[in-house]
Amino acid sequence: MQAEQRGRTVRDTAACLLPGPALRGARYTGRGTARGIGYVVLAVVTAADRPRRYETRTETRFERAYPDAVAIEEYRIEPQGAGSLVHYAVTIVKTPGSGTLLTRLLLAVLEPITAPRVAKSNFRNMLRYAEKHAAVLV
Repeated sequence: MQAEQRGRTVRDTAACLLPGPALRGARYTGRGTARGIGYVVLAVVTAADRPRRYETRTETRFERAYPDAVAIEEYRIEPQGAGSLVHYAVTIVKTPGSGTLLTRLLLAVLEPITAPRVAKSNFRNMLRYAEKHAAVLV
């Protein structure tokens, strides 16, 4: 299965290629660009305990300049009224980038400011998609 969104291609490399929930052990790859620098994302679902918990481990490798990173994202879901309350936690480990000294210094200063904002935006986008998908299934 392949999906394209905003110039990014995501390919399902799981053993089972049927549509449906991402099960534990499913692997995905993605490619894209960030400010003109290419990257590859390798993701594996490390926990899929429906309807309570979902966790992924993602490795991102950039062609140059930006630091490579490993992220572990966990979603804990609790029933609340007619919907669900979702708790999100992310742990990011990165290696230094190969850019110039100025690029590395700028990233070191800007990343603590921009990373939380980007994580919040991604989390909200994921919730919007989940709500839209749930509305289609009902």
